[in-house]
Amino acid sequence: MQYYAREYGFLNKFQLEEIAEQVHKQTMDIFPLFEFTINEKNYVKILEETRKELINLSTDYIKASLEQRRLIESLREQAIRDTLTKIFNYKGFHDSLEKEMYRARRYNYPVSIILADLDNFKNINDNYGHLAGDHVLRTVAEYLKNPLGNQIS
Repeated sequence: MQYYAREYGFLNKFQLEEIAEQVHKQTMDIFPLFEFTINEKNYVKILEETRKELINLSTDYIKASLEQRRLIESLREQAIRDTLTKIFNYKGFHDSLEKEMYRARRYNYPVSIILADLDNFKNINDNYGHLAGDHVLRTVAEYLKNPLGNQIS
């Protein structure tokens, strides 16, 4: 302790002990606010417990941040894709089109767009029900998403 007193410019041992006592007193006043009880002056033990708690808090924060990131990505996907077919909705289509048009201009590539319409689709819902109509929409969407154009089974 005398070494630290000289190293940090304390005049004598009594001044160092007085500072240590003040730190202890203030620690005793503050720690109950954090639901932490001190029965001894073992600050190494206190620091070790504090370090462990900080690690736990950091781990919890990282887990929460990763979960929040996953939820944000999920919400972003929900905002640009149709829930039934998982293909782009109006917003997703326009966002993708804007990116592709920018890329085409940048690299001087041609752009092609195919729009499809299911003629008389209302008749499928009216005659066979909405579950059948949903099945048709999902099947057509899967067929259109497949770049090789596999046969509908």
